[in-house]
Order: sequence, then structure tokens, then C-alpha cells
Amino acid sequence: MKSAIVWGACGGIGRALIQELRNDDWEIAAVSRNPNPENQTSVRTLEADFSKPWEVERAVQGAAMELDQVNLWVYSAGDITASKVREMNPETWARILDANLTGAFLALHHSMPLLAEDAVLVLIGAVSERLRLPGLSAYAAAKAGLEAFADALAKE
Repeated sequence: MKSAIVWGACGGIGRALIQELRNDDWEIAAVSRNPNPENQTSVRTLEADFSKPWEVERAVQGAAMELDQVNLWVYSAGDITASKVREMNPETWARILDANLTGAFLALHHSMPLLAEDAVLVLIGAVSERLRLPGLSAYAAAKAGLEAFADALAKE
């Protein structure tokens, strides 16, 4: 049986992906900041703040208790706030970068031992990093960083 770990499982993309995988009988570990187990029957739900390495590591350990290996690894987590740089506080900047970029690194770093040799890795980006819209500087920077991370990772 194929297995997947989905980070950001309670967001719209994560929920839709999990539903599709469940329809195809995948084993799934679903990780989110605020899991809702009632909506994830037959799915191993795990909780983690993606900005905290020990929580991410604990979530991976929980997934390892259920899955022998991971064939599909998806990072669909994220956060967005519209705020101009002048008005944004450092905590908001850090929260957006943690959810969209640092969390992806931590999740992948700690998941590496679980990945099957031919595992497929998916990092969900956004078109907004290319649009560079006013008020979305943190989000655009994080998603552009995620794209650069994915490109470098593919070369590794």
C-alpha cells in the first residue's frame, strides 16, 4: 500500500488532497497546527507548530509509528497576512516565513529517514511571489524562498 504525509492537512489544499488519496486507498499521516480528527477518519492525524523543530520531529515520529515509508510527501502548509512593510511587526514577518518556508525545511529535514527511495516531494508555492503585490511582502518573500529551496533540493 502506498503512503503519504501531508503537512498543512487542515487547509483547503491539504483537505482536498487527503480526500483524493483516501479515495485511492493510500495510508495517510496528516499534520497540521490544529488538527480536526473528526474530519479525517481513517487518517493518522498529528499536531505540530511548523516553526518548532521539536514539534515537527515529534510529528514525524508519530507518522513513523503508522507508516513504514512515505511514497508521497506534500507541504501544503502556509499562512498569509496582508500588511505593508511599514505597518508589519517583526512577529508577523517571522510567522509568515515560518509557516511558508522554515516549516517546509523542518518538515522535510525530519522526514528524510521515512522517505522511500523513489518518493515524490511536493512543495506548494503561490503565484503571488511573481506578482509582488503590495501588502504581501512577507508572503511573496517566503514563497519565492520556497521555490528557490525546491530548485536547490531537486539538484541535490
